[in-house]
Amino acid sequence: MENLLVPFIANEVQEDIRHGHTSMSVLPKQSTPAAARVNYKTNSSLEIVTRQLEAVPPLAAERPLNCASASSENEMDNHIAGEYSKQKLRPRKRPRLCAQMKALFIREVQGTYRNLFSLLFRVFTPVLQVVLYSVAFLHVGRYLAQGKHLGDDGTLAQLQTEAQFSARIRELFISVATVFFMAFTAGAQIVLLNIPAERSVFLREYTSNMYSTWMYLLSKMLVELPLTLLQTLLIVVILQAAYGTNASFWWLWFLMFLCMTSG
Repeated sequence: MENLLVPFIANEVQEDIRHGHTSMSVLPKQSTPAAARVNYKTNSSLEIVTRQLEAVPPLAAERPLNCASASSENEMDNHIAGEYSKQKLRPRKRPRLCAQMKALFIREVQGTYRNLFSLLFRVFTPVLQVVLYSVAFLHVGRYLAQGKHLGDDGTLAQLQTEAQFSARIRELFISVATVFFMAFTAGAQIVLLNIPAERSVFLREYTSNMYSTWMYLLSKMLVELPLTLLQTLLIVVILQAAYGTNASFWWLWFLMFLCMTSG
């Protein structure tokens, strides 16, 4: 109970001290002996609380502030901020081109050839598509140079009119153009999937001036070249064997490689 009353007594004593009153003037005068004993005990407790309050140091908010030091610190902060605002940020100097190419090429090789399943999926997905096209357009241009075509019953038939010959030429063109379009989209699919996934990494490294944009793209192209060569080789082999085209194998491979690379 005494512990609960101490804060209230302390507040009253502190108010009396601020107004210049003594601690004894707060209590009323008593005439009876019992009241005198209560008055004595209360006065003793008030004197103890008063001495404790006088021993407590003043709060930080009541202490006088050094206005000169505060103003000097503010002026120093404003001066430093002004100097930093006047300075121009100098970009970090880029490494040499050889160092850029080496770092980017090694990272692309590790990222491309580390996942074997993804690598095989990328290589053989266009090949499987060409196999399906070959089943649909089997022997479409094999006997076209002799003016013949393979009938539905499996026998060779002579092309009699110009309209029949034009229809076979158009069928061969559509079948080959479908394969070229498939190769073009297969090459573009790699860029559409990989570039957005690496956007955050590219922006962070490019803003840090680690490499240039064309060096980043060149490293990707150099890593994709062996895969593109392998893919186009398999596609042209299947195309030449199934369609029976009369074009040169090497020219067809070169055109297919350019188509997939441009994609």
